[in-house]
Amino acid sequence: MDPYRHLRNYLLGILREDNAELTDGVVVSDDAAASLLCVVEDDLVDAYARGRLRGRLLERFESFYLASPRRRARVHFAACFLPIVDRW
Repeated sequence: MDPYRHLRNYLLGILREDNAELTDGVVVSDDAAASLLCVVEDDLVDAYARGRLRGRLLERFESFYLASPRRRARVHFAACFLPIVDRW
């Protein structure tokens, strides 16, 4: 599995517990992995805010990712901010 897809699945709670725990350690200790995680999360949030997630990804995003108040706030910000960016 490519790193981007792995981190997307990590953010959506799709990974097995042992893989998620290993990923936790890597993103905390490796700056490149942490940076890629931020990119993947931004892309995922933008895709949701633009209505581009479908099927299982949409279901996992809404049931797992949005379970966190901090993440819901991030999505709310993106939903408000992206239309402004799109007008430029």
